[in-house]
Amino acid sequence: MEKAANNNPAHMLAADSLNNMGVKELIKYTRKCNAVRNRGELNEQLREWILETEVVFRKKIANIYKVGRHKVQLAYYGMMYTILYHAGCYLKGKNSNPIFISRDRYCEELNLVDRLGSQNVRKTIANSFYGHNYVLVIAARENGEEVRGYDPTLTQLEQIFKELANEVKERFLD
Repeated sequence: MEKAANNNPAHMLAADSLNNMGVKELIKYTRKCNAVRNRGELNEQLREWILETEVVFRKKIANIYKVGRHKVQLAYYGMMYTILYHAGCYLKGKNSNPIFISRDRYCEELNLVDRLGSQNVRKTIANSFYGHNYVLVIAARENGEEVRGYDPTLTQLEQIFKELANEVKERFLD
């Protein structure tokens, strides 16, 4: 028996699109739609907000993930990259076309190499812990699927991820 939420037309449309296109194509389509609506660009306003909210969310992450400041910052920037990627955020390329935000460009745009004092920021954010794809795990849980072999710390960080994703959505994607 399916959940009532799965009968939502928007949910069915997204599920059909995902089945027909695949994740990468769906994100590419979302990025183009965002560009047409002039939302989701990694512009100066979004960059400043990301850097400003780091302090607030760093404290929340540190309360759960009891490690040093550097690792907490990496967790924050990894979450933020995952949110921007799956929300279809973009940079403007040649002729103002929306282009994919790679981890390399993300680190460059936010000046993370200097900010975090590490040359390996891009590789670290791609690490399975810092670059964890909360989106897929949260979706699986919402569909009633069991998630096995999952780090308990990541489970606790999911709520912060949801809060951060909602703030990005409210401020820059609605």
